[in-house]
Amino acid sequence: MKKNTKIILSAVITVVVVGIAVVVTHQNKKVKPVVAGAESKQSPAVVDTPEIAALKQQIAADPSNESSQVKLGNDYFQAGRYNESEQEFRNILATDQNSEGALLGLGNVLRYRGRYEESETAFKKAVELDPKNSENYVELGKLYRNWNKWDEAEASLKMAAQLDPKNDLIYSYGLGYLYRDEGKLDLAVQSFQKAVQLNPTNDFNYMGLGDIYRDTKQYDKSEANFKKALEMNPKSESYLGMGYLYMDENKLDLAEQAFNNYLTKIKPKSEVYNGLGYIYLQEKKYDQAIDMFGKSAAINPTLGGYFGQAQVYVAEGDYANAKTSLNQEIAVNPTSQQAKNLLTQISGK
Repeated sequence: MKKNTKIILSAVITVVVVGIAVVVTHQNKKVKPVVAGAESKQSPAVVDTPEIAALKQQIAADPSNESSQVKLGNDYFQAGRYNESEQEFRNILATDQNSEGALLGLGNVLRYRGRYEESETAFKKAVELDPKNSENYVELGKLYRNWNKWDEAEASLKMAAQLDPKNDLIYSYGLGYLYRDEGKLDLAVQSFQKAVQLNPTNDFNYMGLGDIYRDTKQYDKSEANFKKALEMNPKSESYLGMGYLYMDENKLDLAEQAFNNYLTKIKPKSEVYNGLGYIYLQEKKYDQAIDMFGKSAAINPTLGGYFGQAQVYVAEGDYANAKTSLNQEIAVNPTSQQAKNLLTQISGK
């Protein structure tokens, strides 16, 4: 979920993120430099889940078992092991360039990491191989939505709906979130409600309604739908929307808890780290904020992690690192006017 972040600089810095006004004053102190955009500290050695370990054994016993290889790539992705996921899919495609499962998996991990052109190539190849498979159009449509190519996204998702009119996820994950991103909230609500009608047992559809009600500031309805989704599925991605809902309501302890639940129960995600970064910025926990924004940028550098870091550095009065982070943000988001504006405002400092 992408939210616009606006900043206004005067004698103090006012940061507005997902509905919260954060006032940060400059501190008269020495600031310990932190490398902008650096990846987080090295994590301990990754331990395979039992499912991943079993898949590795199956593949070792039968290296030609492509279905196990595809599942391994998908399991790596769900575990947040993105480099291994990408490599697994590329290994499959090296021996079978027409593996539809590997193409979809590769396109998904590339989309998640903001490598949209490479993702498009993979998804288009999947569509060419099986033009009757609605899933291929759904994934291509989701990519175009993330890429802000609204017309292409809608065309792809409507094609998916023609092929599979009873697939509720086309109306929620697909069209519902597309219309939400476009600001067409009435159409978004209709799409999510249709998804619920098609499949009232899918937690994802209620999560979508929770997001829309948050956008329209119907916070009680939003929370009720997020909680319903979590009751149906304790690993629902509703923790993300709930975290931002609580930020809107300035319930930062609950927001932090929701974001950490997402990281613990689901997987690393840039938007989650950004949320935590802005919480810590508001609480003046600057080192933690820098770390969170760095983790966001390490997963997907296009989702504002560098810009978040720049705001922290400005709050600390560390303009050199702020400029470095802003230049990194502009390099990956050349149209980011907010980054350009902030860079201009601190250029003489």
